[in-house]
Amino acid sequence: MNNAVAMPGPWVVVTVATFAQMIVAMSNILLPTIAPKLAESLGVSPILIGYQVSLTFGVATLATMFGGKAVLRFGAARTTQLAILSCGAGLALFAFPYIGAIALGSAFVGVGMGMINPAAAHMLVTYTPPARRNIMFSIKQTGVPVGGVITALTAPAIAVHFGFRWSLVMVGVMIVVLIVATQRYRERWDHDRGGVDPGRT
Repeated sequence: MNNAVAMPGPWVVVTVATFAQMIVAMSNILLPTIAPKLAESLGVSPILIGYQVSLTFGVATLATMFGGKAVLRFGAARTTQLAILSCGAGLALFAFPYIGAIALGSAFVGVGMGMINPAAAHMLVTYTPPARRNIMFSIKQTGVPVGGVITALTAPAIAVHFGFRWSLVMVGVMIVVLIVATQRYRERWDHDRGGVDPGRT
């Protein structure tokens, strides 16, 4: 079988990578944008959100070191799915008004943050022509500010008018949509999974 026939076009790949980056960014920034309502539910001071952000980024730093190995083992598309699924698990835990649940949820979001960049980079390097690679990486990275803008404009209003849990649902729906949309392509996108770690050769 000629694998080239089944390979995705670069614009399809960059679209998936950008949306995945956007979803992870939204998962990360969501709690700070609804901190007053969440703190009210928890019965704590909103300033404690700083600890939550620190935990998320701390876990993300550690997870990044294993992101490349996950890509080699599972493939970049599957790792992307796992990254946003981890964020979804974190959002689900955020729905429980307990400090422990928030902390664990923050760790899950951190894992998603750490895994997404190695996966996206692998897909873009594999499926985009070298002459377009710079612009493709730039487009992918726009998912971070776009996700921040969408969350900042929508999550506080949703939290105030409908309750903070509905702002979690908003991002959760996006996660489900992207996982379902990429599943049909995952097998051929991850044709190179199970490769050798260059660091061991």
